[in-house]
Amino acid sequence: MRHLLSALILVIAATVSGCAGKTDEGSFGTNFYQYDNLINVRLDGANDASVAEAFGKIVGSSEGVVGSTMYGSRIVPDTPQASVVNWRVRVSGIDSFTLQTTIMDMSKELLRAGGMLTMQGVPYRYSKDEIAMLLGLRPVDATPRQLWFVIDRELARDREMSGW
Repeated sequence: MRHLLSALILVIAATVSGCAGKTDEGSFGTNFYQYDNLINVRLDGANDASVAEAFGKIVGSSEGVVGSTMYGSRIVPDTPQASVVNWRVRVSGIDSFTLQTTIMDMSKELLRAGGMLTMQGVPYRYSKDEIAMLLGLRPVDATPRQLWFVIDRELARDREMSGW
């Protein structure tokens, strides 16, 4: 009887403390998997507000993106190495690798159009000079939860010289 009473007290204590009943599908699983559709997108080297704005529009209007919020930026006009902009993107039906490809394709389309077009229902109204640095856009790193892009100034110059 004493062992039964001790076991009962342990079960009650575990239940009250929240330790009992936690499985892979329990509260840990629910909290953990609720962020499955969030992807952080980072852009380094955008030391001009119009480039960051255009890239943000591309990110927010990409196919499969249901919401996009810029949650941090540091734009230093004369120092691209210190400039960084971050977005948190909520997606549906796509993964980060597909999103990366879509972002690159949309930026190329914007450059081909000279900055004036409508993509995915979003109007883009930029001069060629305002978005010229997007010529140097390249992916740096991709994981299931984060995409990292950089504006490579040398690449932008090379592409501009080659007439890309």
